[in-house]
Amino acid sequence: MSGIWSLAPGFLNLALFVGIVAYFAKGAIRGFFQQRADGVAASIKEATRAYEEARSSLELWEKKQAMLEAEVRTIFEHAEKRARSAGEEFVRQAEAYSRRMLEETRLKMETNERDALEARRRTFLKQLTGELKGMLRDRLSEDERYALVRSAIERLASLQQERGKG
Repeated sequence: MSGIWSLAPGFLNLALFVGIVAYFAKGAIRGFFQQRADGVAASIKEATRAYEEARSSLELWEKKQAMLEAEVRTIFEHAEKRARSAGEEFVRQAEAYSRRMLEETRLKMETNERDALEARRRTFLKQLTGELKGMLRDRLSEDERYALVRSAIERLASLQQERGKG
């Protein structure tokens, strides 16, 4: 046990030294810890303020995002309506154009038919004129001339009927 008692004066000196330092440095130590506690409290307060700011900013950005999403939806809906309307207008114009083209084609066909009938009539009249000249030259009998003229009139009447149908 003598080993422990030999250490006792060193422990006693250490305790005495720590007590004196604590007595004289008590204000400085207390100030240090108080300053440290104030710094930690300020850091906590600053972190809380930064957290609240960040949270407020997040809420603001979430509102802005929701507004932008709504605006994007509105823009897409508007664009879709405009595209649909433009497509419908294009179809209407195409239908009107095709109706005009059909009418023009029908009119051209009627004109072509009339022109063809007119050409046939002219050809017939030329042939008739040639036949009449030949008849006069050959001096046909009265009955023959009458039959020839009668045949020509019937052919002319049938051409007129065809022309009236067209």
